[in-house]
Amino acid sequence: VSPVRLFISFRASDDAHGLLNDLMISKLPIFAFVEAAKAMVTNIDRAPILLSKIDWEQPFLPRDELLSRVYKHYLNSVLGGLYRLVGSLEF
Repeated sequence: VSPVRLFISFRASDDAHGLLNDLMISKLPIFAFVEAAKAMVTNIDRAPILLSKIDWEQPFLPRDELLSRVYKHYLNSVLGGLYRLVGSLEF
């Protein structure tokens, strides 16, 4: 599978807090992360995250195992990109 480039944008807004509460998302752990990010960063505009290509020697696997490996690969790529993004923020 070819590499994928994502662009992340974030705009802080007081309206988002009310929307998250209305959707009952405030109970999820991600809500705390969003609130902390909003407090530290006002805007992120088109920050690139590169999802590396998948290069396997044996791509012929059972469907469930193949999907699991693809999911884990891209999850690790996204997390690595987010770590780099957070590490590059200026406070």
